Amino acid sequence: MSFGWLGAFRQGSWQSFRTFILRERRDITRRISVIDAEILRIGRIVVGYRRTSDPITGEITATEERVSFTVSRGSSLERLLQAYIALGGNPLDISHFFEPDRSVLISEDADGTPRMAEQYPYGGVVYPLSADPNEPVGIYGVHPGGFLSLRKYPPWRMGGRRELGTKMEPFVNYIHYARRWTQQEIRYKRNDLEARIVKLCDLREQLQKERDDILNQAFGGLISSVLSFNEDRFAKGLRVPSIVDLIDSLFYERDENGILDFDQENTTELSKHDNLWEDELPDERNTAL
Repeated sequence: MSFGWLGAFRQGSWQSFRTFILRERRDITRRISVIDAEILRIGRIVVGYRRTSDPITGEITATEERVSFTVSRGSSLERLLQAYIALGGNPLDISHFFEPDRSVLISEDADGTPRMAEQYPYGGVVYPLSADPNEPVGIYGVHPGGFLSLRKYPPWRMGGRRELGTKMEPFVNYIHYARRWTQQEIRYKRNDLEARIVKLCDLREQLQKERDDILNQAFGGLISSVLSFNEDRFAKGLRVPSIVDLIDSLFYERDENGILDFDQENTTELSKHDNLWEDELPDERNTAL
């Protein structure tokens, strides 16, 4: 494939790729408009969690107790949830619907002291815990090192990682016989709809990442439709024009005004990079392969 290379490439391959990515800039504004429209069509699900406040520090922590559930009116997610509920489903059974980037709010006291306020438990991320054996044990009487943070994680409930073995066998048999006559209904009324809802939420997240992260790193501050460049999150040297200028300067000489001369190879720089090659002409003319 024409653009299948990464770290080693020749001059003609770079020229073709360079032309392609610079030409694609023309579609960024329309691309962002399509992303915004798709995000609006998909909608958003927000789960509200009960929060508790530390009486000493004032830090607000979210528990796993879910107290509210909202979805964007008229969205695809709303229609899927309506069907799911009509078939007897409970939206709180589908997912925690964590949103890490919106999980912590920063507020200030009158004296300017920052206060943390979790909107989602565990900062909106499920992660393995670390624990020192000398520290107090967890809420179920075990040291939680390596446990997942969620309370549904089995070792929390069993008092540690244990092999249940034969204790589970009769229950596996019971649940198998209780379930098998409704396999089709479970798939239709629960599993398939739940999977579609979660996939739409994932798609929304991917579209937001494309708009706010990927396009911002590529052209932030350089194209009006892209969010202003965030220097705390992204590197200026990794914006597309900076990368193009860098690699161009390795392949081609600059004139006395600093302008690249695309008819003059930079043999000095090319000799320093075994992974960058001159074209073998005429065999490799007019191709990116």
